[in-house]
Amino acid sequence: MEAMEQAIDGRTRMVAVDRTAAFSGFTFDMKTLCGLAHAQGAVVLDDAMQALGAINIDVKDDGVDLLISGAYKWQCGPEGAGLFYIRRELMDKIDARYRNYIWADVPGGIPFADPKHDNLTNWEYPPVNTANRFSQDAVIGPALFGWNATLKFYERIGIANVEQRVRRLGTYATERLREIGCTVTSPLNPARRHGLITYTNGDYDRDLAFFRRCAAPGRCMRPIRISMRALGGVGNLRVCTHFFNTEEDIDYLVDLQAALR
Repeated sequence: MEAMEQAIDGRTRMVAVDRTAAFSGFTFDMKTLCGLAHAQGAVVLDDAMQALGAINIDVKDDGVDLLISGAYKWQCGPEGAGLFYIRRELMDKIDARYRNYIWADVPGGIPFADPKHDNLTNWEYPPVNTANRFSQDAVIGPALFGWNATLKFYERIGIANVEQRVRRLGTYATERLREIGCTVTSPLNPARRHGLITYTNGDYDRDLAFFRRCAAPGRCMRPIRISMRALGGVGNLRVCTHFFNTEEDIDYLVDLQAALR
């Protein structure tokens, strides 16, 4: 956060960050970051793709100005849909350069069935006074139904319960990997990460060999879904512990990793 404080000054117009970094699992204290940005007159764009669905997010409490995310990743929804949040006080200050005629504030709604419908004059209205004024409607219809079902499921189990389990399993994975001599490159402070854990064996070729072994385990052997992700010398192997995982899943991964080190 000290580096962000030094980087943000009176010339900064927007601070755009990944709430959780995909290549390390580092998770920002968004409330503190928003405070720093707002003190300099800047707005904050929160890319929550690797956080929404894993941890509880309250944009109003954090002070986030804009937030974007997709339906998949930690939300467990389908690809092809997403969300955009903008603080209402900002809507009139940001020009929607792309204008979608569907979201013009036409009295009575879209006049497709009006015999006097005109492609030009019927759209001489301002955009609607909601976040939809920024929408390009580039979504896949069926994905919205799948996403809606996913969100209803999340409502039943509760995001607080999800976050508690995700964080607990992330800590368990971190401890087990360190026990066998792996270097965990995600923050060790549990407040600065959740269940997205990156680590390395200390050698790229060994990391790659283990990744390939997990992806193609052989006949009658259990596959393990992990990723290879590295950036700026951080990362290599990425493990994501979600609410549906168990300690036994993590033990299976770590025991296999230990056997192949």
